[in-house]
Amino acid sequence: MAAKNYRKVRVFVASPGDVADERARLGYVIAELNRWWGDIYRTTFELLEWRTHVAPAMGRAQQIILDQIPVETWDVFIGILWLRYGTPTGGIDPATGKPFDSGTREEFAAAHNLWQQTGRPRMMIYRSLRPPETMERVRPDDWQRIAEFFDNFDASGQHPGFYVSYQTPDQFERLVREHLSSYLFEISGKAVRRRGRIPQPKPAPEVSHGASPAEIVSQPAETDPTEKRRPLDILTKKRDGFALTRGEIDSFIQAFVQGEVPDYQAAAWAMAVYLRGMNEAETTALTLAMAHSGQVLDLSNVAPRVLDKHSTGGVGDKTTLVVGPLIAALDLPFGKMSGRGLGFSGGTLDKLEAIPGFRSDLSTDEFIAQLKRIGIVVSGQTHALAPADGKLYALRDVTGTVSSLPLIASSIMSKKIAAGAHIIVLDVKVGRGAFMKNEADATALAELMVKIGAGVGRKVGAVLSDMNQPLGRAVGNALEVVEAIETLKGRGPADFVEHCLAVAEQLLLVSGVAKDETEARAKLQGALSGGRALEKFGDWIEAQGGTRRVVDDYSVVPQAKIVQEIAAPRDGYIAGIDAQEVGLTVVDLGGGRFRKGDVIDHAVGVVFQYKVGDRVTVGEPLFTIYADDRMRFEVAKARLLAAYTFADSEPVALPLIHKIIK
Repeated sequence: MAAKNYRKVRVFVASPGDVADERARLGYVIAELNRWWGDIYRTTFELLEWRTHVAPAMGRAQQIILDQIPVETWDVFIGILWLRYGTPTGGIDPATGKPFDSGTREEFAAAHNLWQQTGRPRMMIYRSLRPPETMERVRPDDWQRIAEFFDNFDASGQHPGFYVSYQTPDQFERLVREHLSSYLFEISGKAVRRRGRIPQPKPAPEVSHGASPAEIVSQPAETDPTEKRRPLDILTKKRDGFALTRGEIDSFIQAFVQGEVPDYQAAAWAMAVYLRGMNEAETTALTLAMAHSGQVLDLSNVAPRVLDKHSTGGVGDKTTLVVGPLIAALDLPFGKMSGRGLGFSGGTLDKLEAIPGFRSDLSTDEFIAQLKRIGIVVSGQTHALAPADGKLYALRDVTGTVSSLPLIASSIMSKKIAAGAHIIVLDVKVGRGAFMKNEADATALAELMVKIGAGVGRKVGAVLSDMNQPLGRAVGNALEVVEAIETLKGRGPADFVEHCLAVAEQLLLVSGVAKDETEARAKLQGALSGGRALEKFGDWIEAQGGTRRVVDDYSVVPQAKIVQEIAAPRDGYIAGIDAQEVGLTVVDLGGGRFRKGDVIDHAVGVVFQYKVGDRVTVGEPLFTIYADDRMRFEVAKARLLAAYTFADSEPVALPLIHKIIK
């Protein structure tokens, strides 16, 4: 189709000169989106910059830019700030009657004024929080003006968009790709609906096609030859709102893994799922197709029931290090394929690898042998398990489709099915420091995964747990290992102890080992207080090459060079601790990663002396920072203090467990 028939979305970018990397990446993202989605949605992005759209002219520089790139032509406004705020432009802000203090601020005001009159442009504001290479780069006046700008942005609640912080140019690239993709899908969906071209979805046939759950799990779908349609046909069928059959889904996934479906078609299919959704039958079929795209472990020769748990990620979430030994201490095999942390959500393997010698790269044979021998094993997922999920997630991560509910549920459950556990409890976090920010979304995800499990013959339950503040007191790999061991010794933080017992309790109930909560809790308390769980922890660590000395000698884990208590800035009650900001701060200290290849500093982190609801006195220790770099320490100190909210009266207590789903 001729380019003249394409809708053009004009993107104006405003920023000082210290974010040149981000501007370059924005140009790359726009070119990529045009290449991937232009033909499908008949829409292209055009990046508007003074470097390419403004000719030299006489007069005030900012006015020349606004004259030659009129604000009325902007569909999207992107602002980027880091250390520089800019210089006064000579223009007068009509809202205040005062001169604008920077060109970026004048451009923002122009966009905001247009939005008030017309409802556009869409505004996306990004703030870099990465530390400067040297403190000489920081101008206190600029830093203060940037902080005031974002404080006012938050406080007014009247702006036509959002602002988000990021740590690295790589993270900025991922965020802006996701946000522009979402905007494209939003406007394209509206246009298609207006044209009346979306047919009503047809109900998909039953996933099992009459087979029993055991038969479904034991083998992939038998694809009907009539359903071996071209990948493009399957893509367009979902794009137009129709439900896919199990055979079509299996055919598409198999072709994708075998390299017969190019990345751009798989990404377009994921986008169609993101926009049109999937019913329960389709999601179950997708889960099975991805699970059977590689090896599926059969653990029935180990035990009639092997238990596992999965967390959707959180800040300070070291639950597996306690729940696993608790379950194994009751002579119930606990086998888990785990992952590494990415972003502010820590990974179980990263914590375990803080223990000298610990091996997480077990082969399948080693995994099964250890499970038989000592009843507990936690290892990294092998590439042979659910390879379709790995390939598809890599595309979802760069095309803004990560947040699709059926894609999330099938990703998690395909790996759990492939790993072979019979009993699974899902720890679905909800809140500021979680992927699912509200209870409704977390409930929908948990219920969908429980239904998928039931549909394929697995016993699955879910716990919705709070992540509006860090879990426990320690955040950081080695620090969390120590806190987990202390918990197994009966000295853990009350919230973390209760959380671990609640998750383990559901494992006993779902597996039928306990008839009710009272019996389950009594069994677990006995394993904890009697020392059996601690002993099992030592057996487990030793079996995977780690030093058993860690149980009694915490000095064997990495130690930070800088350990310093930070005092409370005022009297009062702690009304909030922003879990996401805490997680991002620990990543910035070196304790996490934004890319899979980033190196982890296991020693760094933070330990909190008080939690939400506690009363503090000015000057007493509030938290302790563990750092290996003085500049990073100073930045972390400021960020963590800013993550606190204080109140004069006692706040409403945060729930620990929101609900149980069976």
